[in-house]
Amino acid sequence: MAQLAPAQDTTRKREKNYSFSLMRFLAMLSLTTCHMFQQAGHEITANLLSTSVQLFLLMSGYLYAHKEFTEPGARVSFVLKNFVKILLDYYLCVFLLVFPVYYFVAPENLTGSNIYKMLLGRSGWQGVHHFWYICHCLLCYMMTPALYDLKKYFRAKNCTLAGVILLIAAMEVLLKSYESYFMPYWLSCYVIGYFIADIKDGKKLRLLWAVSAVVGVGLTALTYWYKFYYYDSVLGQVSTLTYYVFKFLFEYGVVIFGLAVFLTFIIVTRGIRWPQRLKGFFDWTDGISYDVYLVHMIFVEGCLSIIGKTGSAALEAVVTLAEVFAAAVILHWISGRLKPLANRLSAKL
Repeated sequence: MAQLAPAQDTTRKREKNYSFSLMRFLAMLSLTTCHMFQQAGHEITANLLSTSVQLFLLMSGYLYAHKEFTEPGARVSFVLKNFVKILLDYYLCVFLLVFPVYYFVAPENLTGSNIYKMLLGRSGWQGVHHFWYICHCLLCYMMTPALYDLKKYFRAKNCTLAGVILLIAAMEVLLKSYESYFMPYWLSCYVIGYFIADIKDGKKLRLLWAVSAVVGVGLTALTYWYKFYYYDSVLGQVSTLTYYVFKFLFEYGVVIFGLAVFLTFIIVTRGIRWPQRLKGFFDWTDGISYDVYLVHMIFVEGCLSIIGKTGSAALEAVVTLAEVFAAAVILHWISGRLKPLANRLSAKL
């Protein structure tokens, strides 16, 4: 997504890594089809495809780990530039698609409270509830200069692993203690991606992949058993403590499993020489991936969804994907016309 969903490799002297473009493209498709299966009532299949957000955040952290903050004003410039990148497309989507469509099709959703939340980039009602991601993107961008400083400190003290664990634990405690809107396990994806970018040794990467695969699969299997069998059974009357323990294991099981998938892409695609035509295709999909994220839900689970209404799953899938990509392309085109002006205005701040 633009580009915390999904970040581009923006370091000037670094050649673009198309392995991330492949990962971003597949994550974009997985995200859309996951929600399509979910809307159609195929919950287990949807869950098998639900690693997209982790991949987007891990990619963003990994790619922005190469950003240096040595020039005066670089930190403020970085945050402003990325705020424009996220918010321009977001507000275009809200004002050109979401508000007009719901005004005519389902106006009961346009309450003062919902509009206020939407303007703040917070989760909306069913069909636009995926906008929770916007505030998380913005917070990750704001965290990046601080992560840059922490990385240098952890390196100097030779305590990177312990430092990252303590940082994630601190986010977990602080954000949940104050009942924050932000979900620490999603933010941890960005943090993990940021710090593992320094691992260049192939053996260390494969070891991390093996550990994350075993732990991620194990925790995910355990928590899905709890969710689909134990919790819904007669024995499902569990204590509050048990519920929160399994909730915690589920959240970080999802993160660790996403890390395993992320590392799989890095290891398997390392050294691939990408054909020029494929590079051109990935350049295009990189550009629209964030816009696909923004628009897809209104066609999949929102008031424009046809899923479950025609009797033909194949027809519904084809039409829905066509609508999503057409809307994303239009949104990206409009954004592209306005982005130079938005960047010039932000540069004057």
